[in-house]
Amino acid sequence: PLETGLAIRVHPTMMPKDHPLASVNGVYNALWLNGDFVGNLMFSGRGAGGDATASAVVGDLIDIVRTLKDEGKGSAIPYGSDAMIASLDQLSTRYYLRVRVADRPKVLGEIATVFGLEGISISTMEMKTREDGDGEIVFLTHLAKESAMRAALTALRSEPGVKAVMGMIRVES
Repeated sequence: PLETGLAIRVHPTMMPKDHPLASVNGVYNALWLNGDFVGNLMFSGRGAGGDATASAVVGDLIDIVRTLKDEGKGSAIPYGSDAMIASLDQLSTRYYLRVRVADRPKVLGEIATVFGLEGISISTMEMKTREDGDGEIVFLTHLAKESAMRAALTALRSEPGVKAVMGMIRVES
């Protein structure tokens, strides 16, 4: 729940298998809305194909740039509206993170310390040794703020035992 503003976001997200969006397949697209008074709403229908989708993605990117340039009053909101777009930093969700590390003692502790300093709690993690001798750790966090995860990612990239942050994706509950 947001304290203020509209939350508008488009990004890859892992969904539970039993979530209605997880059943959208093939040429179908879906839009998921949540409102204070109406709760969750889903609209689904046939997509427009590859070219139209690519054009829509470019249009979305242009809208995002306009929104950033106009300090939150881009074309996603009707012109002349005084509605405020909430910062993505307010988002509270779970995160899936893959990190390539030096396979040595204390690396996991260094990473856990970075998460802890940002108030991020680890739900599960698994590590395996890669063929090149490095380690690969996969984390799933508990709910965390987007701003905290971004700060943690920045800090992780400067840790001596972390060779690469290989990917991060949001996970809806």
